[in-house]
Amino acid sequence: DPSTYNYLRHGDAAIPGGDDAEGLRKTRCAFEELHFDPEEQHIMFRTLAGVLALGNCCSEENDEDIARVAKLLQVGNDDLRDILFYKHHVDGSRCALRSEEVVPRRDG
Repeated sequence: DPSTYNYLRHGDAAIPGGDDAEGLRKTRCAFEELHFDPEEQHIMFRTLAGVLALGNCCSEENDEDIARVAKLLQVGNDDLRDILFYKHHVDGSRCALRSEEVVPRRDG
């Protein structure tokens, strides 16, 4: 359901008369025509799922979303949390971002 993803809520994800299963079949055929093997296709779909899920990460307290994104993008939970919710300074120190800074930084 596209409405579960913040990045897809801002537009009309529905294609009138569209068939998602047929669209996926055509996409996979196109990937095969471009000589992407099944593993490469899996990586692309996993990355897309990770980016869509990343759009739902707005709070450091949401461990479930962070763990899901980290797994999809194959990064550590703590590394993802550090990048999303902390500002790093040249001297090596860091400070927590204010809640209103998180989304613009993530989406910027």
